[in-house]
Amino acid sequence: MSGILRRALLPLAAAALAACQASLPYQGHPKFSFEYPEGWAGPSAIDDGVRFQTPDGAVCLEAAYHPAGTKAYRTPGDFRRTMREQGTTADSHIIEEVKLATGTAYQVLFTTHEYDPRYLLGAKKEVLTTALLMAPDRDGIFVMRLQAPRRTFGRVLRHWRHALKTLALEPPALATP
Repeated sequence: MSGILRRALLPLAAAALAACQASLPYQGHPKFSFEYPEGWAGPSAIDDGVRFQTPDGAVCLEAAYHPAGTKAYRTPGDFRRTMREQGTTADSHIIEEVKLATGTAYQVLFTTHEYDPRYLLGAKKEVLTTALLMAPDRDGIFVMRLQAPRRTFGRVLRHWRHALKTLALEPPALATP
């Protein structure tokens, strides 16, 4: 590649990379905040949280806080057991500990298969990879999930890592004497 062409393309490549890495803060929930990729649609409301997705809807990032006593709440032990059971027999089912600024969280990666109901069972399917994280506290559990087609999961995993790096969980309220 000639020096002139390289000098012309380098700023374009840098701008494209910067655009891919740009993120916006989400601060609309009283229990958590994080950064999500610029250009993604959302936030859309889900049970006790929010959902962001790519413009084509293929990749989604969800975050929710389930207070104890609500319909979606599960004890941390029950939720970890459910995390271990997710996916296929080919998945490791290993739950990893993840250190967050506010404490320890638990993460698992697993595979799911979505079948298109318009076709015979198994005729057309999408293989998805999911990263699921749960952080317990005294008042409930925080859950975050990234789901993407397996073929693109490696490319969007950086968004998951960035969301976790920028994640701020509000500490539980102090008990009054």
